[in-house]
Amino acid sequence: MAGIFGDDINNRAEFFQQLDRAIAECARLIQRLPDEDTLQSVALQLAAVRRFTQGGRTPRQSERESLDMALRMFREYEMTDDVEIHRFRGMISGIHNYVDYWPSDDVASDPNNDDYL
Repeated sequence: MAGIFGDDINNRAEFFQQLDRAIAECARLIQRLPDEDTLQSVALQLAAVRRFTQGGRTPRQSERESLDMALRMFREYEMTDDVEIHRFRGMISGIHNYVDYWPSDDVASDPNNDDYL
């Protein structure tokens, strides 16, 4: 019930699990759609997020601001009828929003807390 972070991200541990799933899913989608520049960019940005957060590190503001993967996915695939891409787009949006706000576990898991916005 994490709102903008998606139903699968309610704390830091779930964020890292979702990040791992997204990296694997992106690699799978790239195998299916190798000429999709947007997916290539998202793969690079997911790898960057992993680096930014490695060892429990909080990503710097400049690192957070360097990401545009959610916007790219929305722009490129807004009208898609590809179910896998549509699902992946939601996954990326949740990850991107989580990194952007980098909330505490209490804030991330509270569906009634809009103060972080």
